[in-house]
Amino acid sequence: MLIEKTIKDQNPLLTLNENPYAHGIFKKEEDFQIEIFEINKTRRYLILKKKINEIIGYIFVVERDILSVEEMKTIYTYYKEIVAKLSNNNFREVELVVICKTANQEMLESLKEYNQKYSHRPPIRLILNEP
Repeated sequence: MLIEKTIKDQNPLLTLNENPYAHGIFKKEEDFQIEIFEINKTRRYLILKKKINEIIGYIFVVERDILSVEEMKTIYTYYKEIVAKLSNNNFREVELVVICKTANQEMLESLKEYNQKYSHRPPIRLILNEP
């Protein structure tokens, strides 16, 4: 199933800003640390810095109400900018997590296709935020 998890939160980015392990989206394991790197309330995203066995990576978390193909194109443009800035265009070092209230069927199909096509990158994770 494409929707990885369902949460219920009025403001999930602020919750994750206060506690990156909230909602169980990210799991705390040995040698796995997550800290806040940047939050942008205007563009509604949060960047988390993660450390696993001394290797640094990032998680780009975006919140949207309705996720359509057009909205995903906008998100992906931001994502590419972040990947270029933080990891020198290495898509394997920056995960993309999208939190939305609803996603249309066309978007779900596009996401499924993307995750299959780019299997060498971390899959785009979709979290449903119930109203």
